[in-house]
Amino acid sequence: MNIHPRATRRILMIGAFLALIVSSLPAVEPAKPGPWNPEGIDPFEFTDQFGKTIKNDDLKGKPWIVGFVFTRCLGPCPTVSLKMKEIRDLTGVKTVTVTVDPDFDTQEILARYATNFIGLKEDDPDPWLFLRGDKDQTYRLIKDSFLLPVEEMKGNNRKPGWEVLHSTAIVLVNSENQVVAKFNAQKDEEVAKLRRILQEKDPFPPPPEGDKTPPEDVLKLPGGGSLKLGRSPDSDEEDESEEEAKEQDPQPTATPEQPSDAEGSDIPAWALKLPAVNATLNGAAAVLLILGYLLIKLGKRDAHRNVMLAAFGMSILFLACYLVYHYHVPSKRFEGSVGLKLIYYPILLSHVLLSVTVPFLAGRTIFRAFRQDWTGHKRIARITYPIWIYVSVTGVIIYLMLYQLPLA
Repeated sequence: MNIHPRATRRILMIGAFLALIVSSLPAVEPAKPGPWNPEGIDPFEFTDQFGKTIKNDDLKGKPWIVGFVFTRCLGPCPTVSLKMKEIRDLTGVKTVTVTVDPDFDTQEILARYATNFIGLKEDDPDPWLFLRGDKDQTYRLIKDSFLLPVEEMKGNNRKPGWEVLHSTAIVLVNSENQVVAKFNAQKDEEVAKLRRILQEKDPFPPPPEGDKTPPEDVLKLPGGGSLKLGRSPDSDEEDESEEEAKEQDPQPTATPEQPSDAEGSDIPAWALKLPAVNATLNGAAAVLLILGYLLIKLGKRDAHRNVMLAAFGMSILFLACYLVYHYHVPSKRFEGSVGLKLIYYPILLSHVLLSVTVPFLAGRTIFRAFRQDWTGHKRIARITYPIWIYVSVTGVIIYLMLYQLPLA
């Protein structure tokens, strides 16, 4: 069969084009051995969310991943857990989480976290293990075996939701309990790389070669300064990091491997106190609204006016603090049970929608009063008052549910 010369040229051109594309693709280089101990992770003995004792040898036999979080974290911990869940769902890899806050994260709290936040089922044949142990042993294991930073904050540095500084890496361990790689949970490209390795689309990292000296990790702290972590066990400077942290009074954030949900060190310490301030302002507004209602019923118009103006000032101040808080700090996800979520989210939705109307309605009501348009004032007040007090009271309820529940 004869092939037309023009067809031959087209075939050659297509072939040359494909060859050019293939040659331009980056070569897949084998991963280099990591700095971790070739003898594997140090022995440990922890307790899982079911109360069962788990030792390091129990995890041998197949690769597994591990992350380090704590349940009351206001930073990137939920992201770490959700990324680990995504990887586990897609690959079926053995998954382990170790709490860095074992004094607070009891077995019961970890069990609720696993069920309510992660959505794990009790009858899972290969359950995701949520482990807790002695704090000193846990921190020593994280620093010495995984070569990751971790530090409990003390004194003025200890803020609600930021009790522990720690890495957000997801660590890959091979079947011989040797750490072979770590991946930043807040970088999608690194999470994708870990997923491809576990799906056998990319080569599995080789065993480590044995430089056990951890790289120096410096946690950048808001307001200036830094905290050095991850020193070798023989370092005589171990206590200096804690003293350095005490001197600076910073707000702890995530590790330098990634920005936290609020760009890491850019979160001012005072901003983390605003949720409590906002709840106080809402509560004060609610009390003033009730008092104002009682005063007008008693015919004390001047006192009623002063109290209602104070309530309006509280609500406006709350709005300003709310906007400032969310400018500096990311939104916090509600981590209660499914039943509590069915209560929390309708309250939150109605609170947000109605709060938008309060400045306009309250302003119109006050304006009518200043014009002494008492008929119009009463008519709009019947609409404004129930919405205003509902928004104020639910603001306090939302704060209590979001920040004060055991899993908050």
